[in-house]
Amino acid sequence: MKSTASILFTFLICVGPFASAAQVEAKPVQTALTATKDKACSTAYQRLYGKGSAQIRVAFGYKDTRPSRFVGDRHERIAFVQKILKPCEGQRQDCGFTRNPDHADLFTKTIQGPDQKPVKIELLVTHSSLTSDDSSNRLNPFQKWQSSYAQKAFTGGLERADVVLYNGHSRFGGGPDFEPPRLTAEGDVDASYYQNSRPGFQKIREKLRERSASDSKEEGLKILGLFSCASSQHFADGVIRDSDAGVVSSQALIYYADALDNSLAALSGLLEMRCERDLKTLIRQNSPIQGAQMQGFF
Repeated sequence: MKSTASILFTFLICVGPFASAAQVEAKPVQTALTATKDKACSTAYQRLYGKGSAQIRVAFGYKDTRPSRFVGDRHERIAFVQKILKPCEGQRQDCGFTRNPDHADLFTKTIQGPDQKPVKIELLVTHSSLTSDDSSNRLNPFQKWQSSYAQKAFTGGLERADVVLYNGHSRFGGGPDFEPPRLTAEGDVDASYYQNSRPGFQKIREKLRERSASDSKEEGLKILGLFSCASSQHFADGVIRDSDAGVVSSQALIYYADALDNSLAALSGLLEMRCERDLKTLIRQNSPIQGAQMQGFF
């Protein structure tokens, strides 16, 4: 009988190769301009898109499945990229992106902002694991480079981007985490270390404080999405204290598939410019019990 990790690995790799996209600049996409119906909503999206461009970063953390050796973030990124490269159908806007020919992790599309003017969206999507095998990754020196690349993409987003979405482990409050986890002598994730040191969260707070001190409200981070287990309890209050950013977070444990779907839903909802109630409904659709919550953007 196949192990759970083998079955999951087979399922994930069967999603197929990257979808192709024409290397031409997309025409402006008409979004659902629900922002015009609500003043607070309109103001929020004007702040997000008013300068005619927006930078969005999606960072997949190191998604190990201990005690299994399987690591899944590379495959989730493939599924995410396949979705954003597909032509748009209906209202959803997590689609219609074009891959930059000189940068495989960078994607662009153009939407119409709340003032009906074109807004260029630059979307950077990164992952953390070198291979699907945790044991192999720990022995490969190139894993350190991959983890560093993903960490810098995330941290750089906190410094410069408008929207940053993290999809990964909370590490007992010590995440976000882009490296193979620190282990105990018994081979378990070292919960005590992450709970006490909180290395990933301390980096978030440091960068948000620096940006809040140096930027105007219009130039600061607008939204930080944390699609990881119990991120509301672990991270949300600290982010709100340290910045003017809105926070999307999970109130309970969240399955891999739900985190992926909800990340895409959040991206689509922001590009559609959905107002607060509609956006919350969209990002909760796969987690109806204590699902994702949105704080501070509107």
